Amino acid sequence: MKAIINFGKVLETMSAELEKVPFSFLIMVLSAVLLCIAVYFTAAHLHITDTAKIKVRNISVISMLLLYLGIILSITLFTRVPMKEAKVNLILFDEIFRAGYPNRAIVRIFGNILLFVPVGVFIQLIRSDGKKKYFLLLVIPLCSLFIETIQFQTRTGVFDIDDLVCNTLGGFLGFGLAMFYRYVFSKGRKFKILIRIVLVCFTLCVFTGMGGFGVYHTYRVMGKNSLLQKNTLSKAPTLEKESKDAKGKQDGKNEEQAYDPSLYYHDGKAYRYQENVINILCMGIDKRTREIETIPGISGKGGQADAVFLLSLNPDTRKMKIFGISRDTMTAIKNYDYEGNYLGEEKNHLALAYAYGDGSEKSCEMMKEAVSKLMYNLPIHGYAAINLEAVSKLNDAVGGVTVTIPEDMEYDDPAFQKGAKITLTGEQAMKFIQRRDITKSGGNGMRMQRQKTYILSFLNAAKGTIRKDPSLPVKLYQELSKNMVTNLGLDHAVYLATLMLDTNFSGDDIQMLPGKTEKGTYYEEFHIDQDQLYDVILDNFYAEAETETKNSGGDGS
Repeated sequence: MKAIINFGKVLETMSAELEKVPFSFLIMVLSAVLLCIAVYFTAAHLHITDTAKIKVRNISVISMLLLYLGIILSITLFTRVPMKEAKVNLILFDEIFRAGYPNRAIVRIFGNILLFVPVGVFIQLIRSDGKKKYFLLLVIPLCSLFIETIQFQTRTGVFDIDDLVCNTLGGFLGFGLAMFYRYVFSKGRKFKILIRIVLVCFTLCVFTGMGGFGVYHTYRVMGKNSLLQKNTLSKAPTLEKESKDAKGKQDGKNEEQAYDPSLYYHDGKAYRYQENVINILCMGIDKRTREIETIPGISGKGGQADAVFLLSLNPDTRKMKIFGISRDTMTAIKNYDYEGNYLGEEKNHLALAYAYGDGSEKSCEMMKEAVSKLMYNLPIHGYAAINLEAVSKLNDAVGGVTVTIPEDMEYDDPAFQKGAKITLTGEQAMKFIQRRDITKSGGNGMRMQRQKTYILSFLNAAKGTIRKDPSLPVKLYQELSKNMVTNLGLDHAVYLATLMLDTNFSGDDIQMLPGKTEKGTYYEEFHIDQDQLYDVILDNFYAEAETETKNSGGDGS
């Protein structure tokens, strides 16, 4: 079962490695393979001698074998960064099982076996007499030995006895299957019909699997490239304490460094913005709120962003962070009247940035701009606003979400007793994340803590469900389309889902933007602590960088 659960990870790994191979190379290889297949099947109809026909077929088979080995080598050479030193493993299965992950070991063993099944099939298809045929079996381990040697010489992989043995077994398996096919096909008519039916079914399964993987790979690569392209067009946050130059003070002396505009200096250290980080603004919209904080003459019919979270994914470190932003955060937002005329900016509750829009794309763009400005102009690459009514669908799609009730909420549901651990149904999930006690100070803060609890449990449940059913992100995207406003396409959803599957994530990775709640004229107001927010941006979106002159850097203050 664990090996099956890792199937989604296997697909993501295969797609990631295949992506690094130049597309033009893949097209050339595929075209050459199709040409070889065409030559192989048309050779029997050529007006040449039987000996010549056999030679033509053998050449086409050998060409396909070389092309297949070329694909394996290209993935090895193009997708891996050379190690500092070459490594060798000569103890059979020691490294695989020593890691303590039997399910991964099984996947790796079977993967290496299946990898060389086509090699054995190609060897069997080469026409020769009996003695030469079995002599050709030596080609299988020699091919694996050649690949392992290339990996060792280029330091792109370990010379591994496990791979050598599994590859050889896979090649022998392919050789045996092809031999069995020829034996059965040489028998009576009934056997020929049966084997053709089996062959057709097997071929359909193979092409269906390849087609499914091709669609997944295409969506994943398109989504990744689109988001990374947005990254290249984005600018780093504008931190107010940024130094103007690349000169530092160390022991009272100025040490001049090579100026690098991409570096930011603070407290004697150099930092660089992590450009590959992908930031997605997630909003839960409540359009049922009767009492909207209004300003005379200003539209407020779009609903409110009751839940605001910034999802931050780092593809390089495989880490995910979620930043909770209070709906009551006081920040500069754009105001429009009922006719859509711009009235200027005013400091108000963040949730109203959505309300003063059109309840669709304009509202989302206004929220995106407001949150970006709030966080020192942090680039935000996409948004998704979901009606809170749709939470029940999300909840049930992952088989329910298990939480511990943090406070007495029996008024909302008899099962919501403090300390009770329950698996929420869709309707219960709505109550759990929406309930807000307006009679208590900091009621929204308590709700955000429940939302944090729910998000953590939901993501863990979603990971397990997606691993069992890799098509779940596509199904959810299509099902939620009527209850969602987003600028993320299906390709983005596929890429982000596969990226999230392999991220390191815990409760510590969900943090609320720092600040304090105060009583306003009419409603509670949450005021951000700018010094702490500055540290949040620096700690999570920047990485310490090495400079040419050590132990130097500008004082950011």
